[in-house]
Amino acid sequence: MKQAYTKSVFFVILLCVIIAGEVGFLFYKHQGFVYAAPSQEELLKLTTDQERAVWGNVIDSNGGVGAWEQFKVVYKSIEIKQGHPHAHIFGAELFEREGVAGVAACDAAFSFGCYHSFFASAISTLGLEVIHKLDEACIKRWGPKGLGCQHGIGHGVLWYTGTDHLVDALDACASLTWKEPIGGCSSGVFMENNFHSMDDPNITTTREYNPKDQNAPCNAIPERYQQSCYFEQPQWWSQVLAHDYVQLGKFCDGVGNRASRDACFRGFGSIAAPDADYDIEKTVAICNKMPGSVNINMCLQGASWGFASQPSLKALAPQVCASLPEDQQAICDDGSDIYHDKNSVGL
Repeated sequence: MKQAYTKSVFFVILLCVIIAGEVGFLFYKHQGFVYAAPSQEELLKLTTDQERAVWGNVIDSNGGVGAWEQFKVVYKSIEIKQGHPHAHIFGAELFEREGVAGVAACDAAFSFGCYHSFFASAISTLGLEVIHKLDEACIKRWGPKGLGCQHGIGHGVLWYTGTDHLVDALDACASLTWKEPIGGCSSGVFMENNFHSMDDPNITTTREYNPKDQNAPCNAIPERYQQSCYFEQPQWWSQVLAHDYVQLGKFCDGVGNRASRDACFRGFGSIAAPDADYDIEKTVAICNKMPGSVNINMCLQGASWGFASQPSLKALAPQVCASLPEDQQAICDDGSDIYHDKNSVGL
C-alpha cells in the first residue's frame, strides 16, 4: 500500500514538472524567445569569447532577428556608446551562425555596431566581392534608402583594403546600388578612415590631425567623393579639437565648393545631436554657433537626420527643424526624406 502511494506521489510530481516545463516553454515561445539570454549584469561580467558563446546559443535557438531583439531588450538601459562594443560581439557571432542572410537581423541600434562587425567578418571570410551580395541583402531587408546597412559595408571595406587604399575602397563602394554623393557605403569608409573602429570597438584610434592641412583627405581625393568626405569630416574635427564648435564652423565655412560646404555643415549637425545627448534644445544651441543663417539651417537639417538614424529617437527628428522660423522649415526639411527611413544614414 505504501509503495503504491509513493508511486502515485512520484507520478503526480513528475506530471507537475512536465506541465511547468511546457508552460515555461510556451511562455518563452509566446514572447518570441525559445532560449532567453542572461541579464545585462551577468553579461557584463563575461569575456568577449564567453559573451559570443551566449549570443551564439540565443541565435541558434531564436534565429538572428529574435536574438537581436533580445539583445536590445537586455541592453536597453545602457548608453549607446557603451552598448556599441557588445553589438560588435553580437554581429560577429551572427555572421558565424547565419552567414550573409544574417544581415537581416541588424539595425541602427547602438550606433550600427551589429553591422560593423558583421560586415568585417563577412568580407574577411568571403573576400571583397561579397559586398554586392551584402548590398542586395541590405536592400531586401531595408529598401533602397536604408543606408545604415551599406554604411556598415563601408567600414568593412576600408578595414579590408587598408587606409592606404582609400580611393580603392571608395571605388568599391561606388559599384553598389546607392549612387548619391552622401550616405551609404562611402560614409562608412570615411568614418573608418577617421577612427579605425573595426580592430577593437573598445578602443578608438583617431586619425592624426595636421593643423596645416585640416581638410585632408577630402581636398586630395577625386571630386566625386568629396561631399561624402566633408560630411564625415566634422566628427573627426570635433574629436581632435575638443568640441570647439566655433572653429569647426569656420573650417566648414572655408570649404570652397558650395555642395561640399553644405555637406560639411550637415555633417556637423549629425554629430551635434549625439554630442548634445540627443537633447533638442542643446542640439539647436550647438547649431546656432555656425556662421550665417544658411549654414545654421544646414546644420539643423543634419541634426534632424542624426535623430532619425536612431530608431528610438526618430519621432523627435521633425522637432529639430521646428525651432526655425516657419518660412525656413521647408528648406530645413528639403531632401531629408532620404534619411528619415528607420535605418537611415550612417552617422
